[in-house]
Amino acid sequence: MKANEFNKFLRLIGRSEKAFEEIYSFYYKRIVFHLKPKYGLAVAEDSAQLFFQSLLNENTTKSYIQYPTSWIFTCCENFAKRLIQKDSNIVICEKEMSTLDILKVEVYVDLYNELLKLATIDQEIIFKHVWEGYSFEEVAMQLKVKPSLVRQRYHRVTKKLNKFL
Repeated sequence: MKANEFNKFLRLIGRSEKAFEEIYSFYYKRIVFHLKPKYGLAVAEDSAQLFFQSLLNENTTKSYIQYPTSWIFTCCENFAKRLIQKDSNIVICEKEMSTLDILKVEVYVDLYNELLKLATIDQEIIFKHVWEGYSFEEVAMQLKVKPSLVRQRYHRVTKKLNKFL
């Protein structure tokens, strides 16, 4: 979701049920997917729910969020850490699995094999942008490259994958 669209929905929360539903339907699965390898399914789902409850509160910040996916994942990560502090029986995984390792099970085998043929940076761009919902600018910051390089590589890779599909 683009920053302008996200911020429009964020401002409308409380006045429009549709605005909340748009943010929820776009981000809930991504939040759980992002947190599950490190914190487990229960904590990931609880953290996502706490985040969405906080959006409904009056005290939630309504300032412009330039990088919504990063902001949301950071908020949810903080909720997960607080949940773990409250319940010391929850164990955090020591080794965080990469996005590609998790998706080995979920992605259609032939498409996955095509993705493995791509350069590592192209794989990261595809999964961070398409699945996790990061903007090109956020992906560029994470990979420490220029946003134009991320856009260019993304468009080249999607052309290759479109030929395969």
